[in-house]
Amino acid sequence: MPTSLKATLKVDITGASSLVATQTVAAEAYDRIDVTVAAGGSATIQVQPGGTGQVQLLFISASAYPDDGSGTNQLTYTVDGGSAIDLDAPLLAVGTGAVGVLGDVNEVVFSNASGDDVDVTLLVGRDATA
Repeated sequence: MPTSLKATLKVDITGASSLVATQTVAAEAYDRIDVTVAAGGSATIQVQPGGTGQVQLLFISASAYPDDGSGTNQLTYTVDGGSAIDLDAPLLAVGTGAVGVLGDVNEVVFSNASGDDVDVTLLVGRDATA
């Protein structure tokens, strides 16, 4: 039986209104993965066993989003060996279309060029039988 994962995104506009969007995903499986990316190091996460279009929800957050003082981000990630992407804020992708922009999302590698360890959390909702 699928598990319901309800994602809510809210943007408060200073001095104005708020925008809220909510989407529920019926996932056959979900995983929460917590890792520490050591200062100057990397961490490889196996997100799912394989397949195309299985990931329906991907949430990535970090304990810090360090930069080098000149605005250059120190925390990056790659998906399935692709190009490095700055992780400068939490990421929420809901739906196979949004997640698909990143690829199949089988493996995510985080790199931390800062001088401090960073804790990273991934939450993935996926089909397990596709």
